[in-house]
Amino acid sequence: MMDSIKLLKPGFRYDINALRAFAVLSVVLYHFKIKGFSVGFIGVDIFFVISGFLMTQIVMKMLETDTFSYKKFIYSRIARIWPALIGLIIIIASLGVMLLPQEDYLSFSKSAVQALFFISNIEFAQGLGYFTTNIEERWFLHSWSLSVEWQFYCIYPWLVFAIYKVSRLKSFHFLSRFSVRGIVSILLFVFTAFSFFYSVDLTYQDQPKAFFSLSSRAWEMLIGGHVFLLSGSSFAQCFKKHHAFFKCIAIALLISCVFLGRGGKWEPIWPGILALIPVLASALYMLASGDGKFWSFLEANKITQSIGNWSYSIYLWHWPIVIAINMFGLAIIPKPYILLGLLLSLICGYLSFKYIEQSFRRQNGTLKSLIKIFTPYGLALGLVLSVIYLNDLKVPKNVHGDIAKLSFPESYNNSKLQLNQPLKTFTINPDQSKHVLLMGDSHAQHLFPWFAQHIKDASVTFAITVGCPPIPNMNRHDQGWHCDASFKQINQLIEKSAFDIVVISGNWYSIDWDRPGLCAAQFKNCPNAQVFESRAYAVSKMTEFINKLLNNHTQVVIVKPTPYAPISIGHIIKRYQLWGISPPVNYVDQDWRQKNGDRFIDDILLNIEYRKLFSSIDLRKEFCNDGICNYFDINKEAIFFDDNHFTSNWILNNGKSLFHLNELLRLNP
Repeated sequence: MMDSIKLLKPGFRYDINALRAFAVLSVVLYHFKIKGFSVGFIGVDIFFVISGFLMTQIVMKMLETDTFSYKKFIYSRIARIWPALIGLIIIIASLGVMLLPQEDYLSFSKSAVQALFFISNIEFAQGLGYFTTNIEERWFLHSWSLSVEWQFYCIYPWLVFAIYKVSRLKSFHFLSRFSVRGIVSILLFVFTAFSFFYSVDLTYQDQPKAFFSLSSRAWEMLIGGHVFLLSGSSFAQCFKKHHAFFKCIAIALLISCVFLGRGGKWEPIWPGILALIPVLASALYMLASGDGKFWSFLEANKITQSIGNWSYSIYLWHWPIVIAINMFGLAIIPKPYILLGLLLSLICGYLSFKYIEQSFRRQNGTLKSLIKIFTPYGLALGLVLSVIYLNDLKVPKNVHGDIAKLSFPESYNNSKLQLNQPLKTFTINPDQSKHVLLMGDSHAQHLFPWFAQHIKDASVTFAITVGCPPIPNMNRHDQGWHCDASFKQINQLIEKSAFDIVVISGNWYSIDWDRPGLCAAQFKNCPNAQVFESRAYAVSKMTEFINKLLNNHTQVVIVKPTPYAPISIGHIIKRYQLWGISPPVNYVDQDWRQKNGDRFIDDILLNIEYRKLFSSIDLRKEFCNDGICNYFDINKEAIFFDDNHFTSNWILNNGKSLFHLNELLRLNP
């Protein structure tokens, strides 16, 4: 057994490198869905603390030696981050020319450009969030943290510079009993507190934005800065003296995250106040910087230090490997693929570190040296971008012709409608005397082509709130949604207008989901323990809403649930064709088998009044039989464009059950 003490070098923080190894392994094992690592995403929070510590160390030492150079600082960051990232992009882009369908390749290229210029977090903050499906479309999802760090690097040196200069002013005599570092830490705390409380509030209002934004993540890096600023103080000496105790406390806090956040409980409410646990644990571990034989063996052994050294490149490479495995359309990744993916992540991380990262670290950090070493990479990247551009030119700009005109205008879907925003509705055939309302979420939106093509004798108003099934007094488990408020606006629209028919279509399966399902608005924070109570409440409120419509002699038509396929066949069929793989033919809709969704509608039916005015439509009978559903229609075209939304072609040609609406319009004078 090797003696880890021999590895020790004066001044090198083996504990920080060990913490970096733990962080990258947590993230990697989380993304490969290894049991016990359901909160592995906290590894990024640990990285942020480490990054803040190191950046503060670099800037403060430059300031204290009167050698502050923003240009030198930025050059060193470029040399640290860009080479391995550019190498990753070049290799994947080169392989993608041969292995990716054109649409996938273009999606990859756009993501690569966003990652390369460190703006990917801004794009992701406007989307569905980090913990969503269809990951094969987001090649550089993991680059969000690099973007946040880079944006931090651009601003932070000037902030520390300004605070440092202020702290040395004689007018601050009341702070004279503190060291300069202490004063900097005190003044920097204002920004730390502001970012933290903003993050907590934003997580509740808009979780994706809170997750991806610099302003709501800066406090984590600033905490790392405070650790460095306090490292030489008597306060820090206490931690160092009792390092074993405090390190054990830090490890216990990190382990507690596994139990507290198991089952995905933390995903919808992260970062928020809970991020304090891994952040403070990391800070505590770094403050307790003492060693001793046991800790030296644990932290400074060759395996731990190697993974710590390779951590950046491992982080870069593991996610594309996860993507590549998922691109085969495997709903559950087999264990051999997981083991292979983990091994490839380590190998690619090692090769990237040795042949790319270390080459750039040996440079002196001047612009001339960076240009010299970047030239071959730049030429290769330019060649790749040229291929991407030429590929883009070959993509037909009007692939679906008239079908494309039947897409629902995205600007009217009211996704995450805020409390002070008015409901946006879209109407076709507005001059007709008969009026139809289609209300619902994306499972109403994908019916739009049929209405646009087949309803000519009535105006149709679309009230689409994507992500919010049309049920009164209900909200989603994940925060940042205002489904109840959106529904109230739809109800107001109904009360003000005279609709002959109201068609209701939604993701009824979500009623019986724990997360990200629905819960009664009266239940604070939508706890899992009240799923069944929420379901009963939803049945009661929906029945009340429908009966009110029926009492006003309005025809009500409810569209039964849309199945959920285990894979997004519409997205991956071209991959199967390119790779020569036979696609699956059908799948079992487990929610249907368990009566989820259908049971919700059946329970409503038990208490419906004026049944002659109520009817339902079931589109599943066109492609499903007793819960077993086809991926393709008789023309061998995909039914869904993802895993649960109909293609325009399919709904136009196979939405036969919807002609029931034309019959109702004819009967309604």
